[in-house]
Amino acid sequence: MLTTALWLGALYRDQRKSFEAEKFLNRAENGFREALGSDNQLTLVVMESLGNLYVLLAKYAPAENIMKAIIEAHDDGSEPVKVLKVHAMSRLAQIYQEINEPSKAKETVALVKRNMHLLRRLHSFSLYEVTIYMIQILASQGQLLEVEQLLLETMEYCKRKEGPNHHWWLRMIFQLGEVYRNQSKVDEAEMMYL
Repeated sequence: MLTTALWLGALYRDQRKSFEAEKFLNRAENGFREALGSDNQLTLVVMESLGNLYVLLAKYAPAENIMKAIIEAHDDGSEPVKVLKVHAMSRLAQIYQEINEPSKAKETVALVKRNMHLLRRLHSFSLYEVTIYMIQILASQGQLLEVEQLLLETMEYCKRKEGPNHHWWLRMIFQLGEVYRNQSKVDEAEMMYL
């Protein structure tokens, strides 16, 4: 029943039915927390889903609290929990960027960068997802050289792990082309697009 509430909440979130999504995700979070504890992996997954809903709704205070709770949760050493924590860090950086707290955003971005190696080792899709969050934040802060470096590192990893025709690698090439275009590096941008 709790898993059903989680999936319904995620489905409604994806359909932009925020009232229904929040209701089901809260039900799932409360149930998992009561049954399994607040540091359990499934509870943290539900919390992340609810936090992501709050980010979409621009309810930044509850989203911030949820992401902090995930980061501070007991680390049982499992790979999924480590990945969830890095996801929460990247979302927290995004929240700080949205609420115009650049120093907190910068601090949290540094924390994410220190933990990116976990994603390279554990979970390719999460690496891609977190990289996208980070390049948006860094670009909005005008740190285009850092964006370029992060993209190059992620591209190298994706190419090695997934191959040069994988859609993540191709998407990173496009993103790097955009960075070059925004820096008026027309020749480099053209090379990415060809």
